[in-house]
Amino acid sequence: MAIGKFHPRHRRIIETWLRRRGYSLRYGRVVKKDEVDFDERRVDVSCQARPAVSALHECGHILVNLSRKRRPHAVIAGSSLREFDANNHYDTKSVRRFGDGLRVVHEELVAWERGRRLGRRLRLGIAAKTFQLHAVRNTMTYVRWLALAGSAGPPH
Repeated sequence: MAIGKFHPRHRRIIETWLRRRGYSLRYGRVVKKDEVDFDERRVDVSCQARPAVSALHECGHILVNLSRKRRPHAVIAGSSLREFDANNHYDTKSVRRFGDGLRVVHEELVAWERGRRLGRRLRLGIAAKTFQLHAVRNTMTYVRWLALAGSAGPPH
């Protein structure tokens, strides 16, 4: 896959936002998939066509996680902090029930929306249509995985 162009201004702004929250950004060919590593406090973005959009989505996951920590008993993006910790929804291999799979899809949708709003707040100038197309394409991998759960493995 060709390496996507991470606009220097976008990368600098996102890295600053992450750094203020105690996270770092790793981007490039060495990264295997887009993800947040909460233990390492790092966002990984692989060589995609839209690295800024992918990074904002991962930032959306951080925002969801921070919301859960602020309100640990509230259901946020489909689960409370206790429910999320009991079945780490980022590890789709651990999902055994349809309801847990729905929480994964819900979490993904919320992370895309939170990332889109963050991009607007940071004034990155990413077109809503660009963001939406990328979000739909990536979320559909989870929808297909959920629809075929049992006969197919998880996404990524």
